[in-house]
Amino acid sequence: MSRDQAALAITVVAIVIGGFVLHQATGQSNGSAPASVSASTYSSALPPTPAAAPILENNASGIAYEVVPRDRSSGEAEIISYAKNAPVSMLDSSLPHQSAGYWIPRAAGAYSRLRWDVNDCRTPRRRSDSTPVCAQANVEFTNGTIFEALLLLGSRPVDSAGPVKYVQPSLLWAYYKKPRKAVVPAPLGLLQRLAQE
Repeated sequence: MSRDQAALAITVVAIVIGGFVLHQATGQSNGSAPASVSASTYSSALPPTPAAAPILENNASGIAYEVVPRDRSSGEAEIISYAKNAPVSMLDSSLPHQSAGYWIPRAAGAYSRLRWDVNDCRTPRRRSDSTPVCAQANVEFTNGTIFEALLLLGSRPVDSAGPVKYVQPSLLWAYYKKPRKAVVPAPLGLLQRLAQE
């Protein structure tokens, strides 16, 4: 074998190896990747867990039907708006940085109803000059399962209809209840799994 033939053989091997490495780096082991998946999807070392994956706008499962009472006051609407703007990652660290108003109806899916309510966090009245203010997301699935999440948003004066003093939203509790079963405490992220059952 001459020097030129040896150099040609090495060049061909290098091109084949380079092509293989490039092929693997773009995630195309058998055919091309689907058009909706970018090469950057394959570049992360660990894939995100299903609970942590952001919900895309074109989510195939749809979104929950939101029930809005006609008698909802403007004050209640303001409190609910504040709750909906809370990042769910602040309420459950396994969730993406998306607002509750965006994530919850999409996690619940098309076969559910969602209703937001305002309450005093279901706390007994204490002798205090203020009362806590909460918003509660109530999700009802067609199979009878319910999921509720209570968000603490702030406080307001007891004796007057003064403005709400907002704080950083936090999740007081969340639970689900299947028909004829006991109430089960749950993280907010479980909502997405319940919707898939």
